[in-house]
Amino acid sequence: MTVRAWAMGLAVTAGTLVPLTAATPAAAQTPQFAYITNYDADTVSVGDVATLLVVDTIHVGDGPKDVAISPDGKRVYVTNHHSNDVSVIDTATDRVVATVRVGEQPEGVAVSPDGKRVYVANERSGSVSVIKTSTNRVVDTIGVGKAPHGVAVGPDGRRVYVANSGSNSVSVISTRTDEVTATVRVGKKPEDVAVGPDGALGAYVTNAGSDTVSVIDTRTNRVTRTIGVGDNPQGVLVLPDGTRVYVTNAGSDTVSAIDTRTHRVIDTIGVGDFPVGIASTPDSLHLCVNNAHSDNISIIDTRSNTVTNTVEDDSFDRPVGVTIGDVPTRR
Repeated sequence: MTVRAWAMGLAVTAGTLVPLTAATPAAAQTPQFAYITNYDADTVSVGDVATLLVVDTIHVGDGPKDVAISPDGKRVYVTNHHSNDVSVIDTATDRVVATVRVGEQPEGVAVSPDGKRVYVANERSGSVSVIKTSTNRVVDTIGVGKAPHGVAVGPDGRRVYVANSGSNSVSVISTRTDEVTATVRVGKKPEDVAVGPDGALGAYVTNAGSDTVSVIDTRTNRVTRTIGVGDNPQGVLVLPDGTRVYVTNAGSDTVSAIDTRTHRVIDTIGVGDFPVGIASTPDSLHLCVNNAHSDNISIIDTRSNTVTNTVEDDSFDRPVGVTIGDVPTRR
């Protein structure tokens, strides 16, 4: 029998059912929700972070991959890999309010800090689409490297970083001109990229073909460190408090925890089968890790670097992308 933890209000920890309140963060004044893309079901699952309940399932385009939430929590943007578009979700109603055509095979997506622009990496087109959020229209298309996957916007909103899986590089884009201003060589098959909260920590790039993470100095656009992690690293994030970087290792079913001061792996955490997407709660205390092949979610406590809950729900169907944010207007 499948235990549907989010639907039943129970969590599974080492095979034992425990109340969610024993391991989940206290409810914040502003409700927090996780948006999880289900690649094989063409849906997005909406999870309440405080209770770990799946509260809604939203139908989107064909093959949803990545997902990002706007800074004000009012919109969620989902890249649909096979239908070549982006679904725009109103978080107040959990409805798709716009569908934006982009390039071929969109992968990564990121929202600018001011919420005015969305950047989408198009794998087959070798480009980045720039969406103006006030009109939900593509206002520019920027050529980058081959097979771009991950994309991230710097905290000051001046630069966009794109991991080009097919050319072993990262493109640096000026948001003022929408032009590539630098190309940085990294490891083999870079998959994802994340930037620290103040920019000074650098940009972190997962290299799936090298089993490493490249650290790019955002002032010089040079690789200053290369960190060995697990097998086939995919997703990467920097905690909102800037203390650690977490990497999902799809080939070894683990998550690597990296200290941002020493750039050393300080913990390796076992999770489910083929972990890909990863997101942090705004308080940096908990991580949500999507296990694409076991159709479940690992919840990690960053204070102990241990899995405190494994969440299963019938709506999960090859979950790959995840984002977490404050949603003040949800009804």
